Amino acid sequence: MSLESMSPWLPYFWAGLIAFSILVYIIVDGYDLGAAILFATAKNNDERNAVIGAIAPFWDGNETWLIIVGACLFGAFPAIYAIFLSAFYLPVVLLLIGLIFRGVAFEYREQALKARGLWEWGFVVGSSGGRAVHRCVHEQGRHGGRRGASGAGGDGSARASGDLRVPGRRHADRDWFCAQGAGGRHV
Repeated sequence: MSLESMSPWLPYFWAGLIAFSILVYIIVDGYDLGAAILFATAKNNDERNAVIGAIAPFWDGNETWLIIVGACLFGAFPAIYAIFLSAFYLPVVLLLIGLIFRGVAFEYREQALKARGLWEWGFVVGSSGGRAVHRCVHEQGRHGGRRGASGAGGDGSARASGDLRVPGRRHADRDWFCAQGAGGRHV
């Protein structure tokens, strides 16, 4: 089997690997993010240790799936990688900051004596920030960076004025954040 005979199938292979990696990341890191958010509701140190103990054996490897997705996109589909990164630069950077902060807080929580509460708070904030960015990217992908020609209020006022704080909108701040990640376009 030569490389020329495999070339029509290579995009399908890479797309399948990317889709599989995203699916696995959503499942395994969703569990981690959910456990970290539950960590915030723990009433005592034993409950917090139980939550940490549930995710401790494998939480480090979960972000590896994001690295696989990024590397496959960069190597197999560089144009898509460039479009995605330029469209979602702010959310991707914030996601990475949240994941790094979560990882540092996870490791330092056990070693800190006086600042343990600070690292526990950082663990929750890093995980919650990651969840917020996931939601933002999902909304951008679902709506394509816009909510329709009529804007948020149904009369075009939000879109025409650029004001996202329309009365009656529950998620105006989130939409502003998502719009900034989409190159500053108003939704």
